[in-house]
Amino acid sequence: MSALSLALTLVAAAAPAQGNDNVLRSYANCATKRETPQMQAMLDARSEAAYRSSSTEFSEDAHCGSRDEVTTAVVVASFNQDRGKLRGMVAESLLKRSAHARQLAPLAKNAMYRADWFAMTGRIQVIDEMAMCVAAINPAGVLAVLATKPNSSAQQQAFNSLTPSLGACLAGGYQLDTKPTALRAALAEALYHRDRDGDAASSGKGA
Repeated sequence: MSALSLALTLVAAAAPAQGNDNVLRSYANCATKRETPQMQAMLDARSEAAYRSSSTEFSEDAHCGSRDEVTTAVVVASFNQDRGKLRGMVAESLLKRSAHARQLAPLAKNAMYRADWFAMTGRIQVIDEMAMCVAAINPAGVLAVLATKPNSSAQQQAFNSLTPSLGACLAGGYQLDTKPTALRAALAEALYHRDRDGDAASSGKGA
């Protein structure tokens, strides 16, 4: 049995990318607060048609600055190029409004994690599998990451504390080498689905 290879690289984002992430995060927080059911529908969608319908409402919320040229460009780019990051930011914003999420208990680790929402994220499946596993076995650790300011030393410390869970959940033979924004987004979405769908749907058992 091959040894697990885990290399967690938390590299500071380049200034333009970090600036765009800040704009998108601010927009996501605003839109999620104003349009909570629509944002839930965006993450709950299991088809491209349903996702596009709900995400269009998100991008057209003028009260959150969508008429600003820079903001619009960032939002459109996220829809088209980095769906996983956008979904994670929305999931994180929704989780902060969920008292239930803070009460989730650790579950026993399963041998396999699969979910129908994986097809909607745009991520490599092994990342969603790992994130779903971590959200199951260490929900408090995920919440600790989400409680930190993005790209901060506190965030890196929270990721460092979460590394044993990441290692336990990463499929054998894979190496985790990712930026913190992408990893944070994957973990946030996985915990959102556990909170939203219930432990039976998020246990990882099945196909």
